[in-house]
Amino acid sequence: MPALYLAAFALLAAQEGGGDIALEDLLRQARTSAEERAKVLEPSLLEVVERIEKQKANQVKELAVARADLARLGREIATRLVPYLDPGARDDDGTRRRAALVRDVLHELRSSAALPALVALAEQGPLTARRNALYVLGGSSDRALALDALARAARDALPTIRAAALGALAELGGPVAQELVRNGLADPDPEVLRAVLGALAELPDTGTAPAIAALLAEPRARGAAREALAYYRAHRELASPLVCQRLLALAAHTDVALDARLAILDATPSFHPPWDADLRKALEPAVESGDDKLRFEALVCL
Repeated sequence: MPALYLAAFALLAAQEGGGDIALEDLLRQARTSAEERAKVLEPSLLEVVERIEKQKANQVKELAVARADLARLGREIATRLVPYLDPGARDDDGTRRRAALVRDVLHELRSSAALPALVALAEQGPLTARRNALYVLGGSSDRALALDALARAARDALPTIRAAALGALAELGGPVAQELVRNGLADPDPEVLRAVLGALAELPDTGTAPAIAALLAEPRARGAAREALAYYRAHRELASPLVCQRLLALAAHTDVALDARLAILDATPSFHPPWDADLRKALEPAVESGDDKLRFEALVCL
């Protein structure tokens, strides 16, 4: 039940003799009371925000204390936190760190009162602020409102926004959200594809395995080889001999990042594939590679 309704019922219980008070009046009183509490807490909010912006990345203990102080202010302050998801015109290390901490705290608070402001920011704010707002919406307590906003963002013209929305949809869960995440496998942008594979690695398989296995044979999979491997590490039962063959084929491509190629060669034996002629043939380019590390990992596979 939303906090505002709980506050209204608390006000009702506090009325002497009960009385005939309309629910709308009680909600208005509760809203006013919440706004007054937020005003009282605002100086504390400003103090914590300023402290975060002044601290350095290596001040881990101090930043953890500041994060806890921010969370301790509670849901009453959540709506006033939303603008701080934007690093602002300064956009330096301090403001970006503050935006990230506010994002995490809002995600933890799951305030329904902050949802309208989050949706507005996700749709019309600066790029970093939009991404932060989408992340918070992924943990929303109002699934219907969050789903609508995230579904719109998943069709955004900007790949970065589509990627953030699909990651948040994966966390939100549910049949509609999962279907949108699966549809993201067809996105032509590598950033979006990496986000979708990363999100699917965190979910139980819901029928995407054939599409991902087919994707491995496409050139666009080369830009998401690391995330494809992470998916199969999370779903080892889906790493069929054909999947292993296609992963090894990815490891043979020089336009795949070297660390991803090495990771594929290191992980493939753990999937226990039958080392038949097709798999051995897929390994040949790595065995014949001029890179010592790559050649060594390929020989270990054999």
